[in-house]
Amino acid sequence: FLLDHTGFNSYSVGLEVGIDGPAKSRIVFGLDYADLGMPFGNFRQDGKRPDQAAYTEVDLHMIAIDVTFLWRLEFVKQFGLIYGVGLGLGYTPGTITQVDVLPTCNHPVEQCKHWDEVTSRERDLPSRVWPLLTLQLGLYFDPVPGFRIRLDAGFRDVIFAGLAARTTF
Repeated sequence: FLLDHTGFNSYSVGLEVGIDGPAKSRIVFGLDYADLGMPFGNFRQDGKRPDQAAYTEVDLHMIAIDVTFLWRLEFVKQFGLIYGVGLGLGYTPGTITQVDVLPTCNHPVEQCKHWDEVTSRERDLPSRVWPLLTLQLGLYFDPVPGFRIRLDAGFRDVIFAGLAARTTF
């Protein structure tokens, strides 16, 4: 999709409500927020020359709701494997703004004819609402009754890794 681009790291925070099911299963309803902003920089789309890059400012966010079905494989009473699948929807507010990168000019910028023609433009997203597919695998540890720590990795429209803590009431 993009050959030359800035790096991308994101964080997500959320709340989940889970209901225990049969055979060590759990249904988890989640609501979360993710910051999808990227460091501003030059992006070059596939097949374009470097001088056809665009300076891009990405200020996107995602608000998501989903349902995940989890199962446990207990190694010992307080430690085991957790795996699951889920479906949801994500809403993506925010903007992507681009400015064409100027070709090389040997004169002062104000004397370059093309300078007056360069404007920033807001890019449209293909959609503001996205389906979410989750595939999850992790380890859990129950240090005390009613409290669990999970180390998860998987795929939720992108590859992720995370740490979760839960308590039961």
